[in-house]
Amino acid sequence: MKHILIWEWPTRIFHWLLVLVILFSFYSGLNGGLQEMEYHKVSGYCALTLVIFRIMWGFVSSGNARFSQFVVGPNAIWHYLKMGFQDTQLQGHNPLGGLSMIAMLTIIFIQTSTGLFANDDIWIEGPLAHLVSEKVSGQLTSVHHISAWFLGGSIILHLSAIAFHTLFLKHSLIKTMITGYRESTSQIENHSHSHQYLAATVLIFIAASAVYAIVEYL
Repeated sequence: MKHILIWEWPTRIFHWLLVLVILFSFYSGLNGGLQEMEYHKVSGYCALTLVIFRIMWGFVSSGNARFSQFVVGPNAIWHYLKMGFQDTQLQGHNPLGGLSMIAMLTIIFIQTSTGLFANDDIWIEGPLAHLVSEKVSGQLTSVHHISAWFLGGSIILHLSAIAFHTLFLKHSLIKTMITGYRESTSQIENHSHSHQYLAATVLIFIAASAVYAIVEYL
């Protein structure tokens, strides 16, 4: 039995930061107070920054976070299902997990981007609401509210999948996302991704700068 690296540190940090940001976004959005909504806007900027980083990281990473590692076609999904959710050659996301991950990123992107144009008809409005008409802002606000329900549903499905893998398949998904490593008898070579530290730092800087520029200068 050996330990193989499944998730490099940028992916793990992204994951847990996104968990915290989304939890705070739900808390602040549901409370709805004036101060809470100001915090809600900031948490939305952070979530958008993280999503933009993850999209770029999906092309730059040489590890399991790379989109080409888990974005697969229907044949691969069918094979995984026929294997009874057990495929010893898989390291990172399984085919269903990959679909779930793409869906969640898409929903969060919709949620955060529509929030930039949203308003509450009283005090609070997104930093880009002035770029569109009141009618369009209202429509995007509705999408923002509806997508929150989709996001909540996707989170419940995600947690259910984790529980299924943990209880029935004996896969320690949470531990792996914390430590980055998983015990395996596979002969798959364990590559080091330390050279990507600089790349991840540059990408998060680019993502944060882009969101800051959108919020402050548009």
